[in-house]
This record gives sequence, C-alpha cells and structure tokens, in this order.
Amino acid sequence: MYKLIENKTGEEDKTFPLKGIVHEIGRASSCDISLPDNMKASRIHARLEKGSDGWWVVDLSSTNGTFVNKERIKSRKLNVGDEVTVGDSTLLFLKEGEDEFGSDNASTEFEQPKLNIKIQEEVENKKWTQGLFIFISAILLLSVSLWFFYSLYIGKMNRIHRTADIINSGMQKIELIYGDIETSKRIILNLELIRDNMPVIIDFMAKVQDNPRIFNEIKKESPDTTLIAVKMGLDNTVEFEQQINSYLKTMQQILDATESFKKAQDRKTYNALIKGYSNAVNELDKSRDIFLKYNDELSGLNALLISLDKVSSKIVPSLSKNTGIILDASNKVKNDLQRLIDNIKSEKAFLINVTG
Repeated sequence: MYKLIENKTGEEDKTFPLKGIVHEIGRASSCDISLPDNMKASRIHARLEKGSDGWWVVDLSSTNGTFVNKERIKSRKLNVGDEVTVGDSTLLFLKEGEDEFGSDNASTEFEQPKLNIKIQEEVENKKWTQGLFIFISAILLLSVSLWFFYSLYIGKMNRIHRTADIINSGMQKIELIYGDIETSKRIILNLELIRDNMPVIIDFMAKVQDNPRIFNEIKKESPDTTLIAVKMGLDNTVEFEQQINSYLKTMQQILDATESFKKAQDRKTYNALIKGYSNAVNELDKSRDIFLKYNDELSGLNALLISLDKVSSKIVPSLSKNTGIILDASNKVKNDLQRLIDNIKSEKAFLINVTG
C-alpha cells in the first residue's frame, strides 16, 4: 500500500495512507488529505488518482500550483521517493510492505478482473488443443464474461470517475450553492420580520375602515390599500416562507450528497448523488417560478405600504415604525431573491451536467 508523509520541522510526521482510488488534497476539511494550516494551498488544490500503471497527481487549477520534486506540473505519475509540494507542505510518496495491493480493497477490485482474465486465457490455451469447436466456445465465453464485467463494473466506475471530475471542476457552482443557503437563511429572517409586523397594519386597517375621514384619506393616497389586500400580503409572506424553507432543504441535500460522494466515491454514494441531483432539478424549476411570481407581488406590497405609511405617519405616527421595518425587510428579501433567481439557471445546468 502507498502513502504520503508530511514532514514538518519540529512536529511529528503525518501519514496519509492511500486506500482508495481518488484522494483530494487541499485546505478544505472535506479533503481526504486535509492541510488546514496551509494558507498557500487552495481549498481543493490537487487530486491523487490510481491508474493501471500506478499513482498520478493532478493539479486542479490551484492558485500557487502543484510541484513534484520542485518542478511545477499539471499531472505527473509518481515514483516512490518523489516529493509533492502543495503550498507550504511537502508530501513524500512512499510504499509500505511488499505487495502494492495487499490491503487495498479498491485496488483488489481492479486486480481481481485481471486475475480472472489470466485464468480464462490459460483455460483457453488448454482447450485449443482439444479442437476448433472447444476453442470457439471458450472465446465466446470470454467475450460474454468481459462484456458482463464491463457493463456492471467498469462502466459504473467510469461514470463515478467522470462525476467526480465534473464536481471537482465545478467548485464555483458548489460555492454558489453554499452562498444560496446563506441567502435563503437571510430571506427567512426578513420574512419573519414582515410576518411579525404585518398584524399591526391589519389591526390598524380593521379599526379605520369604518371611519370615512381616515379611510378616504388612505384611499386617496393608495386606491389599492384595503384590509383584504394587506391580509393577502401577510398570507403570501407565510406561503413564501414555506417555499424558501423547501428550497433551503433542497440546497442542503445537494451539498450533503456531494460531500458524501467526494469522500467515498463508491456506487452507493454515487446512486444517492444522482437521485438527489435529479430531484433537485425539478425543485429548482418549481422554486424559480414561485420566486419570480413573489418578486412581482413584493413590488406591489412595497408600493401599498409606502402609500399607507404616508397617511399613517400623519394619523398614527407609531405605525410608521412597523411599516418601516416591513419595507426595509421586504427590500432586503427582494435583493436576495434576485440573487437566487439569477443563480438557479447556472446551478440547474451544473446538476444536469453531473446527472447526464
């Protein structure tokens, strides 16, 4: 089994056994080989890949580059004793034990088909001497075995590796999703402010709707300002908060599935990732339509409250505090909502690319 050893002056060496097929190196805690104190390393800096001919190191467009034996590389096959430099860290590539595949489960999975093929070839050589019919039968059996193996294992592993490459190269899209989660949380906080302050407006409208002098003044400033309109604004806010929570849950599920897949990169996490991404694509379409509709409704609510504020500031000055809080919160929601609408198209394209 191979390993990387990080040497630090005055500190105990760190050993990273290479047990899987793909290992990420970087500053992020989600990396298999995490270097959290290495400020010159990118979050996802480089990747180690196990091929049929050995281990390769691949630079993932990092800011400060990846070096092998002090030479900057894009990708390089590693030999025992090579030094891989990532930011401030130097990682020594070594092999422990005699058998490279001794305790490496992922490697055994690749080695076993080669052993099966070798045994099959020996059987074919023996059958060759028994006649043309037996030889053809062996060839057919080998062909079927290879096809079955490729379709059930190699094909799936190729899709898993392709998916891992797309996710690694699409880190900006993942960062967008992180940002949208924080944006959704802000929207929920501001929707709660609107929801908490709207009952005061509703109570005011209920009290003055039978007062012709005040109500005529309100209607003159804002013909659309009615108790029903204000109540509808509150109902829409409550319904929209539920949709934002649904959107937030979907985005978090995308990240959770991505993190699980990046760590394990096996068939179980791959299947969960594809299922989660497919469901998310449908949710994004639904969310975008609702966000666009609510964006327009929010503009109407703002215009209504601005007109109401002009009248209430003369009649009930204390009401201006509530309308001011609602207007400030709704403007913030509108700005954050536009960010989500702008990002959904890019995020949807990324998810479709992964699932496709």
